[in-house]
Amino acid sequence: MKRRLFLYFLFLSVVYSGEFKEVNIESLSSTRILSIAQDSTGFIWIGTDDGLNRYDGFQNKVYRSDVFDEATISGNRIWKIHVDSSNTV
Repeated sequence: MKRRLFLYFLFLSVVYSGEFKEVNIESLSSTRILSIAQDSTGFIWIGTDDGLNRYDGFQNKVYRSDVFDEATISGNRIWKIHVDSSNTV
């Protein structure tokens, strides 16, 4: 089900952006997808059990927790993603 939802969001990015490069699910930090959201700029945010992934239609960027860097995300298991009214994920 989550894989279908992932593919649905990727389809939406093709429709709205007009350009798209295929993403391989193996390029994510984990193939176990826990949450997905799209912000108003078109980024698709994918929460996995091993980090937060940001897909821009061409490439994937992974954000992971680092106990020695307080500026990183607090944990690697991303259960929910929320985009607020100021477009902050």
